[in-house]
Amino acid sequence: MHWQRWMWRSALWIIFVSLAWGIDPIPPALFKPVTPERAKEHLQFLASDELQGRSTLRPTIWIAARYIAEQFRRFGLEPFRDTSYFHLYELRRRYLASVPVLYVHHRSGKTDTLAAGRNWRPYYFTAAIAVDSLPVVFAGYGVSLPDSAYDDYAHLDVRGKAVLVLDGLPAPLRQRMSRREQRRYGVRYKAELAAQLGAKALLVVRIRRGRVRLGGFPWPLLSHRISRRAVPAVPAMSISPIIVASFGKKAAEAVVGSLDSLRSWQRRIDSTGVPYTTTFNGVRLSLSVRDTVEKIVVPNVVGVLRGTLRPEEYVVVGAHYDHVGTGGTKADTIYNGADDNASGTTGLLLLAEAFAQVKHPPLRSILFVAFSGEEMGLLGSRAFVNDSTVPVDRIVAMLNMDMISRNHPDTLHVGGVDLAPTLQKILETENQHLTRPFVLLYDIDAFMGRSDQANFIEKNIPSLFFFTGLHEDYHQVDDEVDKVNFDKLSRVATLVGRLLWHIVHSETPIPIGEP
Repeated sequence: MHWQRWMWRSALWIIFVSLAWGIDPIPPALFKPVTPERAKEHLQFLASDELQGRSTLRPTIWIAARYIAEQFRRFGLEPFRDTSYFHLYELRRRYLASVPVLYVHHRSGKTDTLAAGRNWRPYYFTAAIAVDSLPVVFAGYGVSLPDSAYDDYAHLDVRGKAVLVLDGLPAPLRQRMSRREQRRYGVRYKAELAAQLGAKALLVVRIRRGRVRLGGFPWPLLSHRISRRAVPAVPAMSISPIIVASFGKKAAEAVVGSLDSLRSWQRRIDSTGVPYTTTFNGVRLSLSVRDTVEKIVVPNVVGVLRGTLRPEEYVVVGAHYDHVGTGGTKADTIYNGADDNASGTTGLLLLAEAFAQVKHPPLRSILFVAFSGEEMGLLGSRAFVNDSTVPVDRIVAMLNMDMISRNHPDTLHVGGVDLAPTLQKILETENQHLTRPFVLLYDIDAFMGRSDQANFIEKNIPSLFFFTGLHEDYHQVDDEVDKVNFDKLSRVATLVGRLLWHIVHSETPIPIGEP
């Protein structure tokens, strides 16, 4: 009886919302293309050996990109730019052109020469520049957290100087933060802050159990264990404007004099929670990092279904189509990525075809976006939200499908509802209209930063994440087509499509972000 009452209330609520927002009923023919059979056609190609695991940095990524673009063209979607369905962005793979050298000049006239490798190492995102005779200051942990009343730079001028800092966070701050929160204040954050304050170099000392541990990037030129293929490719915007390096024991001693002093400063800050800084008046540094750059252009794939009443407002439906390529020690060396994320890409294609074949276009425009670079750090979606072609303030919502075809046939994890409770209500009601409703689970907060919705959320765009959970084949060569539940995949796509219908067909602004 309680269940029946809930169903009646939900039905009345959705009727009310539809009337209030002027939404036409979902036509029965909308989901005609969304079938397990159609899903299998797309996924078998995307997860085939021919695509060699769809690594963003391998030429085979273009085979997948052209396939998706051709489907968009066949469905009748507009190209993203002029005649092209490709949204291109540039990555850079950097190599050291020569072994970097550090000179530590002392007031006595002595100069220590420290070649990179065993004593110090630049981080991968370091600037490739030369700096000469920099004064050196110690800035504690190199963080500024006004909300926590802790600021290492409060009384320190670092303009034109090299800043020596400890890795990590002061003990009192660590104890109040989750590990996820602590990761926000890593070396990249410290480098950005030091650069903003005018520093020319950031030098990081990692002390673990009293011993200095060298960090930084190994670089193929500095270590025979690192191949050139292992060097990451990153967007140009992620390269620091200053030199960023890890200092080992010998390099730290050359600047500080004694590691005992550095350890005592660390204990002082950790025990009191009060910053401690100092200047090394008798020391100056000269550093030089030179690189060579390989530029790689890679595609996101975007199809546009133009809206009628509000064509300048967009809803993004996204899924990443890249995976991790080849490798491993098994006889099968291809990471086909059937669930991750040929399944989400297939869901994207099913919905693109479904909405494109409806006689009446949506009132808002829909951008169907297949992202590359997700497995490398959400690079494709980051490039997309930073592109001015579609201003982010005109994107009203983002729906992301990533791994939607495994585990229990009737469970579906949904993230992001805290930012879009109205969409959650519509989702739950539309779920009951499925022949087999899902058990909706709102328990994936820990995953919200690990797929492409994260870059949209950073831009304050309400975004929902649809995910059917991890499994033993995650990032393994055994993530194969024969383990995909095509019925579940098509049902997830149908539910996402029912929600999408409401977002793009409301004549008035949808109250996103408010219950």
